[in-house]
Amino acid sequence: TDEDVRLLKANNIVVLGHGFRGHKQGNCVCTVCVTSNIVTGQVRSVAEHPIDDLFRAGKLVTVETDGTLFTNTSATNEYKLINRQFGWGAAEFFRANSVALRHSSFSTQEKHALESLLKAGYGIC
Repeated sequence: TDEDVRLLKANNIVVLGHGFRGHKQGNCVCTVCVTSNIVTGQVRSVAEHPIDDLFRAGKLVTVETDGTLFTNTSATNEYKLINRQFGWGAAEFFRANSVALRHSSFSTQEKHALESLLKAGYGIC
């Protein structure tokens, strides 16, 4: 709701777990687990999931696994689902991973080190 967005801004909340309705959540980082949203009935299928729309609209989107015991998924499975349904490739996953790293709780020094590893893993110099 508009009130939710107001409260997020008022409390400087920038990362929103389960950011499923990102179009309504201001400029928060939306951490999304497609499988969890299906298991919990938020959407009926991967095809109905808004992650790609959010991503294409320029929202700050990350991919997560959200309670793997409950969802029986892994990061690899989430990436495969998103790749198969929405055609995400290295550029899209790199962007989502970069958002996650930028907004993580790691120290600046750790973020720089991890960013170097991330870029190397994606073949970005």
